[in-house]
Amino acid sequence: MVTWSALILGHVKYGRGQKALELFQQMQREGVQPDAIIFVGVLNACASIMALEEGRRGHEHIIQSGCESDAFVGSSLIDMYAKCGSMEEASRVDEGLHFYALMTTVYRIPAKLEHCTCMVDLLGHAGHLQEADNIIQGMPCKPDAAVWIALLAACRIHGNLEMGERVAKRVLELKPENAAGYVLLPNLYAATGNLELSENVERQRKERDVKKQPGCTWIEVNDVVHTFVVDDQTHP
Repeated sequence: MVTWSALILGHVKYGRGQKALELFQQMQREGVQPDAIIFVGVLNACASIMALEEGRRGHEHIIQSGCESDAFVGSSLIDMYAKCGSMEEASRVDEGLHFYALMTTVYRIPAKLEHCTCMVDLLGHAGHLQEADNIIQGMPCKPDAAVWIALLAACRIHGNLEMGERVAKRVLELKPENAAGYVLLPNLYAATGNLELSENVERQRKERDVKKQPGCTWIEVNDVVHTFVVDDQTHP
């Protein structure tokens, strides 16, 4: 079990979500029963490549195994549905907040950085930007760039320029070499009609030689995930 967990989580960590899912399927064929840690890895793999149907199948396995009440599994389920674009399932904001409250107040489990990031992502995608910001302000540990990036992405989605500018500043202070701030902020400016400001940020990125990854997307066809990058002309 430890070996399977290490393999699956390792592939997820280094951006090989499809390989992680293949290993999970192989593990099942060999009759190994997954535990909560492996389910977290599988859900994160589905989220990373937006494989919604695989995620739903994983959810079915989780229910059958009785792991649904695990706090880490619950957080990963919310994250997976949100990142796969199934907001109807992900926006069961009340249920997510209920489990978060149970974890912190009833069971006295301290919220870690990943829990807070998940809640910020959940609230942000649902449009509750102020509540997401409040989660960050009340965090028991120091927020890292990933938390602020989650909120910045939500600001871009919902066109909140005022909050987005403030959050982007925090991202760039914490991780000036991270391209996320230089990508999300110009997109936010462009979406709100501030093309000149968008171009200024892009110019700053180039001056500071901050590299950004090419745009990438996925499509799931007949249970197979196909990956494409910008201007991809090689995939059949």
